[in-house]
Amino acid sequence: MQKQTGSFDFILDTISADHDLNAYINLLRRDGNLTLYDSSITFFTVMV
Repeated sequence: MQKQTGSFDFILDTISADHDLNAYINLLRRDGNLTLYDSSITFFTVMV
């Protein structure tokens, strides 16, 4: 995934299991959009 760093404008995340969002954030370009869709209520930590 390191080769793809900064190459996405938009990521739609529909994974309901625990996973590292920071890995996906690094894939976004500047001003990119990470949209989360999850039917459960969960809390998570994002390092920016």
